[in-house]
Order: sequence, then C-alpha cells, then structure tokens
Amino acid sequence: MSDFTAGVTFSSWKKEHVIVTGSYDQHIRLFDMRKSKEPLKVNETSGGVWHIEDCHHSGKQCHIAACMYGGWTLLDEGFDTIQADEKAGQELLYGVTMASENLLVYTTFNDYKVTAVTV
Repeated sequence: MSDFTAGVTFSSWKKEHVIVTGSYDQHIRLFDMRKSKEPLKVNETSGGVWHIEDCHHSGKQCHIAACMYGGWTLLDEGFDTIQADEKAGQELLYGVTMASENLLVYTTFNDYKVTAVTV
C-alpha cells in the first residue's frame, strides 16, 4: 500500500480481506490485503478524510465520510459518491453520523457547532 501522497488518517476492515482507508490526500481507498499494491477502488473527496462510518440511507447500506475542510460525503455500498456538502467543512468538520435514514448530524471544530440536516 504505497499509493498515498499524504498521511493516512483512517482505516477499517470491511470484509475478510478488504480494508478501507482515508487520507489527508483527499482520497478514500479500498484494498484487498491479499493484493495490496493497487487499490480496488479510489474515490476522490473534497477534503482530507478524517473518518468513515457505515450507515443506512433511503433503505440502503451506505457510508458517510467526514472530510475536514471538504465537508461530508455520503457514499453508496461500492464507495461511489451519492451526495456531498463541501460548505459544511468551512469550519473544519471532524465528525459526521447518520442519526436516522435521512437525518445527518455533523460537528465542526472552529465554530463549536453540532448541525443536523435532512439528506
């Protein structure tokens, strides 16, 4: 796994041999650890990826990523972007979660806020 151009900030196992990573280089990558030289999937986001969490949106398995100055990104099961809000990152977004299937809650660092939005 040498495909990174900046610090890796997040990693999590997704399946038996598959790991997902987030990086300051604004990319989410999926790797099969049996063949880890090339990622299975790369998704460019609008900011450094601080955290990725599994969630449900509109009845489907999805993922939500906190992308620091790039806001948040909602991804489908295959890690393709469904929706994103770059403006949400203007005050440095470090935390995001789906409170329900269509209610997203995020936290921003510089202005000390918790914000809820319908998606």
